[in-house]
Formats: sequence, structure tokens, C-alpha cells
Amino acid sequence: MKPSTHNPTQIACAALAVFLSGCSSLRAGAPPLRVPALAVEARHQLGSSLTGPLAAPVPADSAAPFGVRQRGLWVEAPIPVGQTLDRFVGLVIGPADSDPLRPVPRRAGSVGFVRGPEATELVRSLAQGGYGRTTQAWEEQGTLSPGTTFRLKASTADGTGDSVSFLLDASRAGEPLEARIALQLGLRGDSEGEKVLLAEPLRPADGPIAFVFQRAAREDEPSALVVLVEATTDAAGGDDSSSTRGEFEASAAAASERSREITRSEEERREIRGVLSDLDRPLERRARLVFLASSCGAPLALDIALIAQDADLAELATAVRAAIPENADRAAAAWPIERAAWILLGQKAAAGAIAPELSGVLARQGGEAARFPGAIEDLVHGLRDVQGLTQRLVAENRILLEDASPSSRLRAYDWLAARGLAPTGYDPFGSLADRRAALRKLAEAEEAAAQSAGKPR
Repeated sequence: MKPSTHNPTQIACAALAVFLSGCSSLRAGAPPLRVPALAVEARHQLGSSLTGPLAAPVPADSAAPFGVRQRGLWVEAPIPVGQTLDRFVGLVIGPADSDPLRPVPRRAGSVGFVRGPEATELVRSLAQGGYGRTTQAWEEQGTLSPGTTFRLKASTADGTGDSVSFLLDASRAGEPLEARIALQLGLRGDSEGEKVLLAEPLRPADGPIAFVFQRAAREDEPSALVVLVEATTDAAGGDDSSSTRGEFEASAAAASERSREITRSEEERREIRGVLSDLDRPLERRARLVFLASSCGAPLALDIALIAQDADLAELATAVRAAIPENADRAAAAWPIERAAWILLGQKAAAGAIAPELSGVLARQGGEAARFPGAIEDLVHGLRDVQGLTQRLVAENRILLEDASPSSRLRAYDWLAARGLAPTGYDPFGSLADRRAALRKLAEAEEAAAQSAGKPR
């Protein structure tokens, strides 16, 4: 009789798969677990967890299949795990807005982790119902060629304060059949959150590893989410190799586009640094400010740069230099430049020291809403971009269409009409009833347009 070649881990995983393919409830008549909504996305990409997506050649199909299987399980009872993930970490990478490398992880201590015989025993216990009802949240299998990564993103927010959000990467560097595992926690986006790389690679002979996310649960809710990861030499079950290749090609194209964007952005940073260094030269100041405002999209700053006298131009140059963040590209510089211009003219108007030509550009850019010097800082407060200011100016000028002063209504109407935003049928000198009727029709039309677009106003 030929001896069995299946190890205990394979038997336990197979038993768990059979169990999950049947029923998630062990108690007779017990209702299924009420599991939180979970968004799961899995994809292949070129590059590693450290490099991120790369614009590299798509690898040829491998003769020896190798990949990873990732399975998520909602489990009814809490799972006592004696060890936490921070004890198995080889490298810690902080979010983009913090220290890039950290000596110790800050989040991994909240995640249970088991591997080897302990993980095999956990799988066996789950298959036997040792932790109550179990519901499969997902099962994904990815193919790993040298220089590629299989990434799974899962997130939920169930309102209990115990939301789960992570990226799980399995990367293969070279020919050895081993995967490097990285877990990214505390996501606000694919490039944010603390990332930890396990010290040891995962090989097919190692059996599964398990991440355990405990959570506070109400009745009939799961107390834990268990994420099982195992390396496999099986061909991806039901996986379409053409689909996988398509994901690699899409990854390469996206990385190539990002590379071009980074190149453009770096060129813009150098360009802006050069312009700022020239602002101390009176003979070049106007041309440099005109270029900076026009290329970044700062309309009030551009008007000032075109017509201001030398003294006002020097003040604008000082304000712009102080406002632009270090190493800003055009997109990052646009709002700081425009905001600095608005605040500069607002302060001058409030002090009664604004030149007539600058008062004119203020009215041209802001309409009737810009005729109140004390309110200009309020206009720009809390905004993040030029588009937001434009929307606020439109809203403020529409409010002024109901002002008691006919001249104020006329100036607000003319500003809106010049931009094609005036209410149809509105007459600044019409009766109160007629003016309100025109404004009501505008509000109704915008409400209908918002509903047809599927967006609230």
C-alpha cells in the first residue's frame, strides 16, 4: 500500500474547506452569523511590496506553478492567541506623512499571529467547530512569478469602533518558491498606513500562517476575523492565466503613467524653485509672477501681476514666496498663490490703502462678494483649492441677489451673468415676488439636475 504524501496541515486545510462548503452554523437551528459588510479587492501587480507597482516586462508563464491562497473567516468565539504580529516583524515602514522607517511597529501589537504547528492546530480547530460558527468572508488565490506581487485589500466599518482595514501583499523576488508577506494596517489609501514585513518568507512546506483580528461583538456577530495565508504549488484553481496577464499589463501601464507624472511633477518643482529665486530681481519680478500665476492657475494673482505698481508687485512677491510650500509642483502651488493674493488685497482694502486698479481686479474676480473687505479672509477660510473659492464666490453672489440694495443686486447679477450663472428671468430691479420666483426656479432646476446625476445637492 502506497503511503500518504499529505501532511497534517494539508489534511486540516482540506477539512476546513469541506466544512466551509457545507454550513456555517454548527448548532441545530442556530441562525447564521451576522457578519459586517466587507469590501474585498484582489489583484496581481509587477514589483514587490517594497518597490510598489513597476513598469516592468510582464513575466512569461512559469512551468512550475507557485502562488498563494488567502482566505478570510469570520469566527463566532474569541480566539486566544498567545503571540502578536509585532514579534515576527522584520521591517516596519511608516505612512507617507511620518518617519519612513520605524524601529518598532505601532499597530501590529493589536493583531494576533500564528504559524507552523500552532497555525495548523488553529485550522484543525476551526474545521471541527472549536470556535463556534464560522463563515467564509473570501477566498482568493494568486499566481506568483518572479518579480510579482499578489495584493488583497479588505476593509469594513461596522460602526462598532472595531473596523478592519488592511492590505495583504505576497511578493516573490526570484526563482526560489517562497513569498514575502507584508501587512499594511490603518489604511486611508493604498499608499498610507503602517506596513510591516514578516521576517521569514512563506514556503509551501511551511503550512499556513494566520492573522487574527479580534473585535467586540454583539449577539450572533463574529468575535474575530481570521486571515489564513498559505503558499501553494497548485495551479490557481479556476484562475484564468490570460486574466492574470491582463492584470500584470494593467499594473505596468499604470506604473508607467505614474512615472511620467512624477517626471512632470519634478520638472514643475524645479521650475517653481527657479521662479522663486528670481523674485528678488525687480526687472524680472513681473514676468516671473505672471508666469507663475498663469501656469499654476491663480487668476487673481495673475491680474495683480499684470497691472500692479512696483511696490504692490513686491508685496505680492513676498506673500507668494512665503505661501508656497517647499518643493511644490503647480497643482500644490496654485491655491497658496491665489490665497496669498486674496489676503493681500483684503488687508489693503480693509486698511483703505488699496490702489484703484487693484480694487477693480478684486471686484472683477469676486463680484459683489469681494466689495466687503472685512469678509475677504472669511471667503478663503477653510478652502483647499481655487475651485472651492469659485464655488463659494458663486454662492455668495447668489445670496446677494436678495440684497435690499438694487445696486448691490445689480453688481452681483452682472458678475454671475458674465459667467453664465445668472438665474433665468431674474431682474435686479424687479419686484421682490418676481426676483424670488426666478431664484426658486433656479434652485428647483439645480435640484433636478443633481437628482438626475445621482448626487445630493
